[in-house]
Amino acid sequence: MAATEQSYKDLSALVVGLGSIGLRHLDNLRALGVGRLGALRRRGAELHREVDLSDVALFQDFDEALGHGWDAVFIANPTAMHLEAALLAAGAGCNLYLEKPISHSLAGVDELSGLVERKGLVVEVGCQLRFDPTLEKVKSWLEQGAIGSLVSANCQVGEWLPGWHPWEDYRASYAARPELGGGVVLTTIHEIDYLLWLLGGLQVRAAMGGVSGALEIEAEDHVAALLTAERETPVLLSMDYLSQPPIRSLRLIGTQGHICWDYMVGSAQLWLKGKMQEEKTRQQGWRRNDMFLAITRDFLEAVQNGSQPR
Repeated sequence: MAATEQSYKDLSALVVGLGSIGLRHLDNLRALGVGRLGALRRRGAELHREVDLSDVALFQDFDEALGHGWDAVFIANPTAMHLEAALLAAGAGCNLYLEKPISHSLAGVDELSGLVERKGLVVEVGCQLRFDPTLEKVKSWLEQGAIGSLVSANCQVGEWLPGWHPWEDYRASYAARPELGGGVVLTTIHEIDYLLWLLGGLQVRAAMGGVSGALEIEAEDHVAALLTAERETPVLLSMDYLSQPPIRSLRLIGTQGHICWDYMVGSAQLWLKGKMQEEKTRQQGWRRNDMFLAITRDFLEAVQNGSQPR
């Protein structure tokens, strides 16, 4: 760890938004040894936990903050505010780490893309499931053709929204409010991202869902969709804010076997001819934050080396 911390000491990072994910980024940047830290905090905003900010330059005005110059800006405010912040940061020549999704709307995304390309900036979107060692194993099996040609996929994610942030009224959170970019599709977009990562391009064939009324929110709390991958391979995707206990799983059926992945258990299994041939589990002591540390390292190394992140 010492070598890793030393390697980032000349970098600087500004975190925009100090909600739960913003504080996580701040903690991780500090742990990785980033030399200069700053944070943009909304006037009057309360932190949901005690945190030492003595080594962090605090700002309430974004233009003032950007005037101090940063190698990277971490966009961690509500989804509907991502794009405005990203455009300002990119305009100032800062590399971007954007919490998922990039925005709740496509309006302005092309402008950001063009700006990033013209300035040669590094951009990473916070889809940290790509750094789960068990899901990485699933990708490896697929690349090896371990189950033959893919026949179908079934992907599920569900979690009880009121349990996400016990310190706040979930109905007021960004995840529950469509005007802030909330709703189960955008908030749990990790599934769409990793399906694209594993399977390549996807097409939406049908989708149903909406507001169940059980949570007293206006954003959609459940969606079921039929997608197709290459060669019209069907992919079933189910997403909800209602599941207790939570579920996050993927089942891939091939012509020669199948793969079962269960995030909650921490296991990926390869089955051939009705028998489990191989299982990948997380190492003892693995923590969820390890994925966030890994994706942050990936981003910082790209910034430092002028390369592309994963």
